Amino acid sequence: MRKPMSHVYDCSIDDVHVHVHVHVTRSDAAFEMAAAGQIVSAIESATARSSNVACEVTADGARARARRAVGLLFVLLAGCQVSTMDNFVNPPPGPPESCTVIAAMPGCDQGSVAYSCATDRPDDGDANLVCSDGSPGALGATLFCCVPISQYNTECVPDTMVAGCGGVAVGFDCTGGVTPSDADPTIACSRELGGDGEYCCNTAQPIETCAVDPTVTCTGAAVGYSCADGSSAPLPSGFDCVLAGAASYCCAPTE
Repeated sequence: MRKPMSHVYDCSIDDVHVHVHVHVTRSDAAFEMAAAGQIVSAIESATARSSNVACEVTADGARARARRAVGLLFVLLAGCQVSTMDNFVNPPPGPPESCTVIAAMPGCDQGSVAYSCATDRPDDGDANLVCSDGSPGALGATLFCCVPISQYNTECVPDTMVAGCGGVAVGFDCTGGVTPSDADPTIACSRELGGDGEYCCNTAQPIETCAVDPTVTCTGAAVGYSCADGSSAPLPSGFDCVLAGAASYCCAPTE
């Protein structure tokens, strides 16, 4: 799932031409560090042979990403000709126009965002969201619970085919050895399903006397919780919670 990033930076300093090609397959932060480091080395080498630094400002493609990667070098150089080649849009476009944020849905808590969409999914084209399968809303709209999480950095993408992962629960397909809970501890996930990186997760806020407990053995899309006692289910409506021990529960989303 991790998408390679390849950018080219060109800058003319007097009669010296600086050409830097950066290609990494790691996170955005790693890319920026690699880009900045290589650009600094190239410019230091060029400026050592030149007394006049002058670059014409032109941009092609992701100016915002280029500026972020170059950082303070733009202040020193005034500008560079930048061409970029990558396989994702810079900056990310955000949710489609057919989707609007709505009041929180029960169980879509702890930083997750609820959307109502006329056609598309909120995570269509937005690599900073992973959303639920979708539930019927008013006037033919579909309601989604979306977790803000970077698909690029975690290598986790939406998976609407995870069995039993309905309602406000969110299906993930992860390929890099990082679980959604590793990236964000407020995301409670089932055990790995099928042995191929699939998880059913939720961000529902448990009651104060309960907490997520990965040591509780649950099956399917259910998530384990431990409580002070077994008198109250840990999650609100939208989840079917059954006792798995004297004070532990397995909670699965309802469709």
